Amino acid sequence: MATHNATIERKEDAIAILKLAIGSEELKIVLTEDNPNSIKSVFNKLLLELKKR
Repeated sequence: MATHNATIERKEDAIAILKLAIGSEELKIVLTEDNPNSIKSVFNKLLLELKKR
């Protein structure tokens, strides 16, 4: 089973970003925004990358 890295980056202006490292690709989700379409897009990319492996 493969493992991947995930980190949360916090910026000065109270912005938190979840970074998912899948191979050479890095997917980002801004946790402090209410943007469901962006989250849906990232999860679709995540599923596609995980299916490749």
